[in-house]
Amino acid sequence: MFFDETHSLDFHELIKKRIKKTAVIIIAAALLLTVVRIVLTVFYVDPVNHFYTPEHDMFIRIFDWTAAGGVIALYFISVFLYRYKKAEHHYSAVSVFLVQGTQTQVFSASVAGFMLVASAILQVWRLFGNNELPAAQILAGFARNNTFDFLIFFASVFSAVYFFVTAWKEHKPEENDGKYSQKYIILSLMPIMWSFLHTFKCFFDMGRSINSPVRIYELMSFLAMSTYFVSESRMIVGRRRISRFFTFAYIALIFIFFSALPNLVLSSLGLMQTGGEYILYAVQLAAAFYIITRIYSQVRYGKFQLER
Repeated sequence: MFFDETHSLDFHELIKKRIKKTAVIIIAAALLLTVVRIVLTVFYVDPVNHFYTPEHDMFIRIFDWTAAGGVIALYFISVFLYRYKKAEHHYSAVSVFLVQGTQTQVFSASVAGFMLVASAILQVWRLFGNNELPAAQILAGFARNNTFDFLIFFASVFSAVYFFVTAWKEHKPEENDGKYSQKYIILSLMPIMWSFLHTFKCFFDMGRSINSPVRIYELMSFLAMSTYFVSESRMIVGRRRISRFFTFAYIALIFIFFSALPNLVLSSLGLMQTGGEYILYAVQLAAAFYIITRIYSQVRYGKFQLER
């Protein structure tokens, strides 16, 4: 049940302003804290084993606990941030339609798609580049011994297709009745699968300590990405209460910034041996850029109302 339509414009502007302020504050704070974490990592994290140096670990542990507390607080505050009490009833803010096809969104979705294609091509290159065995034998051995990488290749390809299809969708909100093809809905699940597969691969990687802070941040970044893309998929199928969508978008951005950006910058400068791949961090940052444009497009071009 929707709130009185005669007041819909007023509530649209109220919800829009609140989301805009929240998004600017959280994204700016996340970027600033990422710079702080890069500095702390340089001075207080062992560049090889990724554990904190015991004599000076208090500063970075304070940072970790503050970041964790902030994320938890953000999650619980979101329960009230998108709820309104009007006429003795509680209403939730919803988005009338999912914005598609804006210029920023087209660009970011294309970048994410190209990054995923590049990661898949690099997988193939590493597999066949200097290998003289028959292709069938190489593939059989790869599928048997590198199960996660084998599945990640297909998840990368289909995720790229999802982003490219998203980039091609036209921005026609007046024609958007919330109905998308079954194929597009299925494709929207692929980034979720990609994130989960990388979560499992990171967790079962025996080459690094499972409880190192760097690895924990990586795990959380992939988990946060999966929760965001679940919320995006829910928007596609018509479940458009925006509390989960924006909250998980913010949390995903925070963990991607805290993990992928320091890993990419410090490993590129030779200040830390991450054990990961540059292209993986680039894909995560491309996903972060995509999420930011999703937030911007939804606030800039979307329409909001209240639902009970």
